[in-house]
Amino acid sequence: MPRSTRRWPNVNLRPDAGPARRGTRSAALLTVLAVVTCAALAACSPPGRPGPRDPAYAELGRKALRTLEHGYYDGDGEWNVCVPHICGTGNVDWGVDSLTYALYFHWSLTHDRGVTPIMSALLGTAVDYSPAVHTSSDVPVWDTIADVREYQVTRDVVALAKAEAVGRQGFARYWLLAAASAAASDLTAGGTYGRFFGGPPPRAPVTAWQVSGGLTLALAAAALDPRGRSADPGFWRHATFVRHDLRLSGRPVQFTFTGRAVAVIGTIGEVCCQPGHAQVFIDGTQTYDQTGIWQNKSSSGRSLPDSVLFAWRWTTPGRHTIQIRPGVPNAKEGGPFFHMTGYEVVR
Repeated sequence: MPRSTRRWPNVNLRPDAGPARRGTRSAALLTVLAVVTCAALAACSPPGRPGPRDPAYAELGRKALRTLEHGYYDGDGEWNVCVPHICGTGNVDWGVDSLTYALYFHWSLTHDRGVTPIMSALLGTAVDYSPAVHTSSDVPVWDTIADVREYQVTRDVVALAKAEAVGRQGFARYWLLAAASAAASDLTAGGTYGRFFGGPPPRAPVTAWQVSGGLTLALAAAALDPRGRSADPGFWRHATFVRHDLRLSGRPVQFTFTGRAVAVIGTIGEVCCQPGHAQVFIDGTQTYDQTGIWQNKSSSGRSLPDSVLFAWRWTTPGRHTIQIRPGVPNAKEGGPFFHMTGYEVVR
């Protein structure tokens, strides 16, 4: 299928609000919660006051859609696995499937007719599962959900269920706008988003596994508050890169700095592409979910230098220590591994 050449209107992304669509749109916005939680959350700033220079959410939403359809979609029924286009293409497993979900989410808000030919092409390359078929997808239900989304668009089926209770809608609205505000800080000039909402814009190629949460949040914010603006999209412009080569070799390693934000930089998939992880302690306390850094896992199958391995913010500047401890060996993540080349700090 040729690449879309449709024009980009200067309007918000929402359809006209009719009684039947309001419930559908509200339920659609709630479903994005499941998508964006796949990405790490470094910080969630509250929605900011409109300012004259930074782009409004409506513009960020249009840019997210352009990135999705012209950066990640390959124009021929598959998704580019990363941008720049060095990781190949595919249409199987949750990373690229999440981009299908994001495109469907946009369609459910707008009923954008330009989405239909893309979904038709994706459906044409979707895996036809049978007992003899084996794919790289760890749970084939990811592909099943993508198939259902493609069917809903191409057959014009009603998108989502009835609206949630008013109270939950209010919470979802606040959460989505706060997360979209944080995500704006890691938006690159090319329109891609990093893994850490509230972290710095990534310098490394951005994979489908990393970008889907930020793109979907931008689409959600454009529908919820098209004139709203993120609180501090230029936060990391004030960062300084400190070259600091630190490698885990059995014992904990650490570095200390003074500032109000830090981002640890290294290579995702340095020893590609699975075993090797570490625990992270901030000023002596382990991160709440104990996820740590699974550095050698690279879903794209490539080593990605200059990636953000971890990011964190504080409300005020201070002296802080980030300590890295060996990860507990397990069958999925393997043994301990950590290697950083430096860190970005906002004083």
